[in-house]
Amino acid sequence: MWENLVLRKQPTSNDVARRAGVSQTVVSFVMNNHPKVAPETRRRVQEAAVALGYRPNLAARSLVRGRSQTIGVLVVDLNNPFFAAATQHLEQAIRAAGYHFLLSTSTWDAWSEPGHLESAMDDLLLRGVDAIISWSLREPERPGAADPLNALKSRKSGGTTPLFVLGYDERAAGCAYLDHAAGGRLAGRHLAACGRRRLGAVVNFETSTRYEGFCQGAAEMGVTEKPRVWRDPTDLDTRGSTAMGYRAGTVIAGLPSAQRPDGLFCHHDRVAQGVIAALLDHGVRVPEDIAVVGFDALPDTEYLRPSLASVAYPVDELCQTIVAQAVRFLSGETEPCDTQIAQIAPLGLRHGQSAPLIHASSDKE
Repeated sequence: MWENLVLRKQPTSNDVARRAGVSQTVVSFVMNNHPKVAPETRRRVQEAAVALGYRPNLAARSLVRGRSQTIGVLVVDLNNPFFAAATQHLEQAIRAAGYHFLLSTSTWDAWSEPGHLESAMDDLLLRGVDAIISWSLREPERPGAADPLNALKSRKSGGTTPLFVLGYDERAAGCAYLDHAAGGRLAGRHLAACGRRRLGAVVNFETSTRYEGFCQGAAEMGVTEKPRVWRDPTDLDTRGSTAMGYRAGTVIAGLPSAQRPDGLFCHHDRVAQGVIAALLDHGVRVPEDIAVVGFDALPDTEYLRPSLASVAYPVDELCQTIVAQAVRFLSGETEPCDTQIAQIAPLGLRHGQSAPLIHASSDKE
């Protein structure tokens, strides 16, 4: 068998040039989409490259340019549909901008370990990426976030690589974030408009901007008592899980009916799924006894029964915005001081499969 295997020499740009009857420089121009190449010449070079099976040597090209034309993405928890969708949007935007996409992912447990993020960053830098786009490196309530455009040291060349951050408000240039407070406010206003007055929240952190917005929205609609918080400090997934939601829902269902909330806001849809399952398992009706609102409007939760109201965001817009910031910076169109913080507002409140989206800009619920 082995004697039949022949190592085929990879064609070079010189081979393409000879076949097309042009110089190697012209081949380079065509491969790099140089505008000053005649259409007929471009066609001949492209046909020659296809016929020979030629592919540009990206490593050599990177050495010549000092750039890899690659943007690295650092994201966590691809088991979560929200992050999976965001990663897909980032890849599409990066490739559409003419850059290569390199992904580094992790779990929440590893993400919180000392030195893990630095190691993940180093891994991308060693692969020569031109920039890194990362989901927020901190929880929103933790102070002291550094400017994302503070350059990362690149071991590749001793140079620097810019970092762009998305997800939470870092209060620094090079950041695109969802307006979590506005989303929470929308949820609070909705539950209050539905006549719910004993409100509660199942959240990861009582100080989260989503919860603060939820309290503000409820207060604007005349709810005087601050919503009660349920959370599980022993939960390993500090961002909240379906299991955490189920445990919280079990505790809530076990309360005397007069002490139960009649409206619940959940940190995200996976938590809401667990809460609803626990309430129903313990004989509490949803939404008759307790109305539940989630966050992120995940596609699968649109078909829950009973249906789940959920705050919806344009995640595609978030990802396109941060990629556009990175590309403008890499192309020299913007300076660090000109790169703005981009705040992405919620689309509105989704009410399930058949109900229309209630837009965030509307005061009507």
